[in-house]
Amino acid sequence: MTHSHSQILALPIITHNTEDELHGAKEYYDTHGQRCIFCDIVAHETVSKIRIVDENEQFIALTPYAPRFPYEEWLIPKRHSSNYESVDEDEVSSKKIIIQTKSLLTPRFL
Repeated sequence: MTHSHSQILALPIITHNTEDELHGAKEYYDTHGQRCIFCDIVAHETVSKIRIVDENEQFIALTPYAPRFPYEEWLIPKRHSSNYESVDEDEVSSKKIIIQTKSLLTPRFL
């Protein structure tokens, strides 16, 4: 049976959870020799291959180590970028391909 509901939200505000994540990412950056936590997650998951759901040359879809809710998946770019304005057309197409695949719409039992 496939999961009948998926959401992608875009909000004109920064939610408290996002604010907390950004603060945590900044704290990690400051305490780990100016390394990005998301780049470190991508590097670790690429090697361990335990939680990878799907990937291509530019993005990795994975289930987080401690998900906040069932079937949570993260879609993280493999190239470090601090904002979406620096994304090029190839990356937009690459992200679109992963989102359109069943990988982000079908629950997995790991």
